[in-house]
Amino acid sequence: MKVVAIITAAGSSKRLGTGKKKEYIHLGGKPVLLWSMETFLSVEAVERLVVTLPRGDAGKVERMLPEHIPAERISFVEGGRTRQLSVFNALKFLAEAPAKGRPNDEPDRNIPDIVLIHDGARPWIEKNIIEGVIHGTLEYGACIPVIEIPDAVKVVGDSGFILAHPPKNMLFAAQTPQGFNFNEILTAHENAFKDGYDNAQDDAELYSTFFHPVYTVPGSKRNRKITYKEDLFK
Repeated sequence: MKVVAIITAAGSSKRLGTGKKKEYIHLGGKPVLLWSMETFLSVEAVERLVVTLPRGDAGKVERMLPEHIPAERISFVEGGRTRQLSVFNALKFLAEAPAKGRPNDEPDRNIPDIVLIHDGARPWIEKNIIEGVIHGTLEYGACIPVIEIPDAVKVVGDSGFILAHPPKNMLFAAQTPQGFNFNEILTAHENAFKDGYDNAQDDAELYSTFFHPVYTVPGSKRNRKITYKEDLFK
């Protein structure tokens, strides 16, 4: 079983409001991006990482990596206009890249069985969540971590009035990593690209649109995403 993790870090971080890219900000003595990279590499089943970055940033990130991270387990891919397109670029890279030491026309390619897709701005991901997602994906083909929403949830229209009061016991917040059968999630992205379907909230939405419902496992409140400046200090 081959498991590869895609870590997305190609966004502009405009909502952070600091003028800095959030994945490169130092947190606890090292860049935000490095926290999740190290955690994924500590999971025995994960063979390597593919990191999506803005154009021209690969050298900058390579210089951030400490010596204990083996360069042969890391690949960098240029991101796209949206997160969805960045993930698609990484999936195509994995589908097209031959195994090391093989010629480009060799049919035996280093394609993973399972791919994990994670936000680089979630530095507090825990090893047990990654392992749980892998196990869920092996059994069901797709799996994501979720957490309960503590507040009452409302559907609000353009007018500002509440339109519906959905029961919160059936509503959960999705986290990453999101795990998928590689060939299926690649096909889902290919179909979405052909159809012009480019506004999916996450990869689980794409997968469930073209295949079947996605299984869930418990996430963690610690596994939050850095979006705004205050998220760095919670």
